[in-house]
Amino acid sequence: MIKGPLDIFMNPGLLEDLSHRQYHRSDDFYSLKVMYVVSFKIAMWESTSFHSMIGTSAYAEAKWIFQGLKEDHVADAPPRKAYTYYHEKRDGTLRKATINPTDGKVESDTESPDIQGLAEIDEIGCIYNVCNEYPAVEEEIKKLKLPEGAYVTNDPWTFGTDDPEANHYSLPAPFAPIFNVDTSELIEVQRLPLGVDAKLNTDTQPWDPVKPVEYSTSLLGDAYFRKNLKPLQIVQPQGLSFCINGRHITWQKWSFHKGWTVHERPVLNNVFYDGRSLFDRAFDLGDSGFGITSNTLTLGCDCLSHIAYLDGVRTTGAGEPVVIKDVICMHEMDNGIGWKHTNFRNNKASMVRSRQLVIRCTITVMNYEYILAFVLDQSANLHIEVKATGIVSTMPIRQNTYSPWGTVVAPGVLAANHQDHSRSTLVEHQVAPCSCGK
Repeated sequence: MIKGPLDIFMNPGLLEDLSHRQYHRSDDFYSLKVMYVVSFKIAMWESTSFHSMIGTSAYAEAKWIFQGLKEDHVADAPPRKAYTYYHEKRDGTLRKATINPTDGKVESDTESPDIQGLAEIDEIGCIYNVCNEYPAVEEEIKKLKLPEGAYVTNDPWTFGTDDPEANHYSLPAPFAPIFNVDTSELIEVQRLPLGVDAKLNTDTQPWDPVKPVEYSTSLLGDAYFRKNLKPLQIVQPQGLSFCINGRHITWQKWSFHKGWTVHERPVLNNVFYDGRSLFDRAFDLGDSGFGITSNTLTLGCDCLSHIAYLDGVRTTGAGEPVVIKDVICMHEMDNGIGWKHTNFRNNKASMVRSRQLVIRCTITVMNYEYILAFVLDQSANLHIEVKATGIVSTMPIRQNTYSPWGTVVAPGVLAANHQDHSRSTLVEHQVAPCSCGK
């Protein structure tokens, strides 16, 4: 078993084995091999102290992908490249390294001094652990004079309650510790305005107890939920209608290759319908590293009916690859009536149901939750579905005070008005007829 870059360093044969494995040129698990090679090269760079490394594989050029769809082997195709973004600890500069995983050579290493990279999940965890142990933060917490046994957690504008499942977003603290993620050092403790203006308290005041607003089933109890719903079962006794061969998927005249990136989560590559090419790379989104923040999905909660699950892959802040189990669920869905006509002469109706194929994942970005799906139908339509849920972003406000800048959602809790969350979409068309290889 390969455990990380040091394991490769101690056993060079593993690196050679990785270099000779066969992968489809759009295969996202090709990036697993890439990440090991990237980790190995980073570990070997002298005098490099880095953090928050995000590695993945670059996509092959479209002409080589389409050539590969026609032929099992393309002799003159250029090798896939790997790239990784990382921050140097000495000054926090963002750098991008491009590596040829075939021969392990670093082809470029450039810096972007005015750009901040993605927030890395291990980096967030580091600050989470450091924050409460800082003397200045501990001093502010003492001033709250919380009840004995109360536990304080940290999250933007929040402090915790006495249960791991408690909604700490309903009890925001009046201060915010600001940390430098490069050094894990406290910069300052900012005090937050508690009224309709920018006036600040000169010091943290004792907490004014209020009843928290909970969301967890374990805290609300069974009596809180509706009792008049009967079980709803979705079954497919003959199994799935789609076929999976590695990462190549076919269904109802559709053919595509399911990819994955740490920035964008699932990506559809080489999309064909009824033998005609539509997209080289279709409908990927990116914000806060959707691939990094995707959830492991569970049957009966995230996905219903007969499900096929696919894994994702990311790197840790140290550059080591991590497989995220069951991060994508794929299933069919009945979408009601697809077509119907009633002959009024004899009152006989003809009707067909509408079947859809859904590729879904769920992303958690702190308090926010995004549910993203590709939906393919039987009429050659490809839809993208985005749902926003989770917990509103909260901040403290004095009790019995109202603000024009937000909505008071609980005693002492303000959900501020802010700009709608936007998503970017990239579509690389390859509509047939195409001249492959040109």
